[in-house]
Amino acid sequence: MMGTKKNLNIELIRIIAMMMIVYHHFFAHSKWVFSNEGSVKEILIQLVGSFGKIGVILFILITGYFYTKQHFSLKKIILLGNYGRFYSFLSILIVVIFSNITIDKRNILEALFPIEFQLYWFLTAYAILYFFQPFIKEALMKFEPKQMLRYTSFFILAAYTSTILGGLFKFEVNYYVPNVILFFLIFVFSGHLIRIYQKDILGKYFMFVIFCFTISFCLILLRPFILMHFSSIDFPNFFLIGTESMNALIFGISLFLIVLKIPVQNNRICRYSSQMIDIYLIHDNRLMRQFIWIYLFKNRELIDNVFFYFMIIIEPLLVFLVCLLLSYSRIYVFKKIRFFHEKSVKYIQ
Repeated sequence: MMGTKKNLNIELIRIIAMMMIVYHHFFAHSKWVFSNEGSVKEILIQLVGSFGKIGVILFILITGYFYTKQHFSLKKIILLGNYGRFYSFLSILIVVIFSNITIDKRNILEALFPIEFQLYWFLTAYAILYFFQPFIKEALMKFEPKQMLRYTSFFILAAYTSTILGGLFKFEVNYYVPNVILFFLIFVFSGHLIRIYQKDILGKYFMFVIFCFTISFCLILLRPFILMHFSSIDFPNFFLIGTESMNALIFGISLFLIVLKIPVQNNRICRYSSQMIDIYLIHDNRLMRQFIWIYLFKNRELIDNVFFYFMIIIEPLLVFLVCLLLSYSRIYVFKKIRFFHEKSVKYIQ
């Protein structure tokens, strides 16, 4: 029973993470133009879109949580590539039929090799992380929990110190930021440690979790005001909310733990959690980004709409639900392919 409850909590985290990502893409890809800089509408849009990278952190924390329980299979990477291919060509089909957006040879090439051409940056990074899973898993199982805690703490300090120093001294034009795979490893190690120390953290240390959640959440809410009132300081774009932000990591881990603590009894919502990757692959395809946020909804014109405050809540939710419905097309097609494949093998035999 406990195992079931724990799994339902994890599935709920997946859904929360994907909702965060969809709302972030609503903010990031709509190409907003605000006539009054620092207006209430601009601040509200920024707040709605502040949690996308934290959604990414949550997904990789889940990966780390189950990392030592998983068995590597090359078929999983191939399957991820097939998912990417299916939705890339589905996106091309939708764009060709319902819009005047131009399709070129590069779009076709990226659709054929979505992981190799980084059509989806998360999919490529995740495939690399999964490819090295056997070696990372061996390392995780080799160290004692206290050793793993020390090494992860040092790893976090080294990676995030470099981002802070890079932001302060501007070592490069876009600041010094380690590769995203490095941060994914940190999230995997953190998820692994959550599983090891879960009982203690959710017990005697839970009030500390609530404290960390409250402080980090308040900093995220204050981010637009900090950027506005300290405009003379050139803050890095990941300030407080990016995968490279220590505050985002603290918020992501504390939110993860709080959801683990919640008693989840009903699995009606959680049963859709396996389709969260589908929602990501549909709505964050480069062509679909333009089609959804620019061509279909025309969000640049939404600023002066009388229903503006209503739409910033409903529109991303509508995209989430429509993508969820579209995900059944992939399930149906893949099921038919498996059926005909098995039938062909039996016929040949």
